[in-house]
This record gives sequence, C-alpha cells and structure tokens, in this order.
Amino acid sequence: MKMILRSSHAFVQPLFIAVAAVSVLLTVLTPLPAAAHEARQSSENQFCVMVVGKPADSTSPSPELYHYCSTKSIDDARAHLASPTARAELGRTVAASDLLMTWFTDRDYGGGQTDIFGYEGTCDTAGYRLAPNSYWRVRISSAAGFAQCNYADFVNIAKNYADGFGLPINYIGNTLNDNVGTIQVYHA
Repeated sequence: MKMILRSSHAFVQPLFIAVAAVSVLLTVLTPLPAAAHEARQSSENQFCVMVVGKPADSTSPSPELYHYCSTKSIDDARAHLASPTARAELGRTVAASDLLMTWFTDRDYGGGQTDIFGYEGTCDTAGYRLAPNSYWRVRISSAAGFAQCNYADFVNIAKNYADGFGLPINYIGNTLNDNVGTIQVYHA
C-alpha cells in the first residue's frame, strides 16, 4: 500500500505543477482589456485626432467616426488623418476648417492633446456633444476652440457639476480638471 501512495503522490505533484504552469501561461497570453492597455500607456503623452458626427438628438453624444493616436506628435496624428486609410474609412478628406476643438492634458495648453474634427463642419448653436474616452476623461486640463466653436459646457464624470467657458480656456478649474464626463462645444 505504501507503494501505491508514493506512486499516487508522485503522479499528483507533477499534475499540480502542470496545471499551475498552464494557468500562468493562460494569464500571460490572455489579451489585456482596453482599459488595462490604456492604463499601461498612461505615463506617455498621447497626440490624437478624432472625427465626430452630429448627435442624433440633444442628449446623445456625437458618434465617433474615426480616432487615431500617436505617441510621437500631433503632426504625426494629423498626417494619419490625411492618409488613404482614413479617407477610405470616412469616405472623404477631413478639412482643417472642420477642427472644432483641442483638449490638452496640462493647463496652459501643454502636454498631450487631441484635435476633434466635425464631420458635418464647424459648430453651429447646437454644436457637438463630446464624450471623452477613458484616457481623456481623467486628463483634460485646458481646451481651445476653432472657427465658430467659441464656447463649451463641461460636465464632470459624476454628472453633478458643470461649468461653461469661452474658448480657449487655459485651465478648466479644480473641480473639472482631470474629471470631464461630457463636453458640449458650440457657437454662442
């Protein structure tokens, strides 16, 4: 009987090690969720371009039609927006005059940035309702508007505080800094 126990024990230990090794391997090979990937990149500045459409109604966010980020520069991101791939995806070239606003990670228009373009052109009095992604919601500190986009209402992530600013605004204030859930950018 001792021989059987030893034999059984000798079989169980390698089996346990094999199961543990497979478990570790599966953990390493499993793709990271988008939020984890974004968190891993958080130490780098991102330079992004985004193209949005008009919202379906006044309470819906503007649909994101195109998004590209570079860790090199905003010029690199803008060049990608002019690429054949972007033109094919959007069905046309986005004009520089369609630039609505730019978000910045730091006050006084510094750090990483995202340029937001309007597919239907610049702002009117209804404007565009923007919903920053998980990277930008916790990083916006200042913003600039372009063409007719001269005003923006910022709402915090919890949706219990809002403030409006003429654009550009070099600092959105302590309550909204790194805490932006939605932005309504428009012509006032």
